Amino acid sequence: MKTISERLWLRGRFIIPVILLFGLAAVLWAVWPERTPPGRDLLPITTENADRVALLQTLNGHTETVRSVAFSPDGLLLVSGSFDGTIRVWNTGDGSLRRTLTGHEGPVRSVAVSPDGEWVASGSVDKTVRIWDLSTGHEVERLEGHPLTVNSVAFSPDSGFVLSASNDGSLWLWDLERPAAPANIFEGHTSAVMGVAYAPDGALVASVSLDNTLRIWQAASLFSEFDIRGSHENWIYDVAYHPSGDYVATASVDGTLRLWRTVGSELLGVLDGHDGVVFKVAFSTDGSLLASGAADGTLRLWDPAGLAELAVLGDRPVHVLGVAFSPDGELLASSTSEGIIELWGITP
Repeated sequence: MKTISERLWLRGRFIIPVILLFGLAAVLWAVWPERTPPGRDLLPITTENADRVALLQTLNGHTETVRSVAFSPDGLLLVSGSFDGTIRVWNTGDGSLRRTLTGHEGPVRSVAVSPDGEWVASGSVDKTVRIWDLSTGHEVERLEGHPLTVNSVAFSPDSGFVLSASNDGSLWLWDLERPAAPANIFEGHTSAVMGVAYAPDGALVASVSLDNTLRIWQAASLFSEFDIRGSHENWIYDVAYHPSGDYVATASVDGTLRLWRTVGSELLGVLDGHDGVVFKVAFSTDGSLLASGAADGTLRLWDPAGLAELAVLGDRPVHVLGVAFSPDGELLASSTSEGIIELWGITP
């Protein structure tokens, strides 16, 4: 079995022809008269047609809270991380379980799938970050060093790096070609870091913390571009980049979502509707939708451009903790404190 380093080296042997092929594809794409980006053929969801969102499947198997969900780049697989200590890989077509990944010695708080579709990263209460081969389910790297729980993990856009956010107040950057120790450590938060996200171009990193701050960092230099203290009225649990990279959404214990410009730290708007802690936020691939999950038992859809609530899904006595859109924008996954995963369909 090849290590991550070996696979990245082999991939490098073919980078020039791949670049040439992509260059040709880009030219053809630019001149093709009727191109439509993935997901753009979907009509906008409005308050009048919110019934376009329907529950398709319920995935059962985890025995405890499912804290995190993530789609593979092709949308065919969904990965879930649970407090039962396992990671499960599901087929989105029929909802069947493909495999279960075991090895963590405590609850799994976060999972992420690499943009190239090869790896799964997971962060756990056992203080480790683990890298798994998505195709086989084998653990290929164990990244150790955090003294406290790892709350969130994120892959860089090129799949070569992983960021981990921890209760120790820091972000660690791991180079998967040299995974023995963190390549860099981001320090500045004064309390547990709950969420982390890469900008779409990989140049910036956003993090949020129980110190009530949002920070934007330069990924290469670790320089803190800005931090917004008191950006919410209470702890901040999650952050997500809009696909344009121009702004981020944050989710807080104060029950609101807020949108912040990533240059200049301007507050663009507040989305208020949840009745309780907002745990998770996620943008659709085309940026037209924002989803949030909260302690009030609802999954909500928002129009980030118009700052409007579009749909309220669920509304039951559970916490909605994980939220993710499929790359084509036609599926929305949510996970709950009951250990249940729901797949919602967004129809044209």
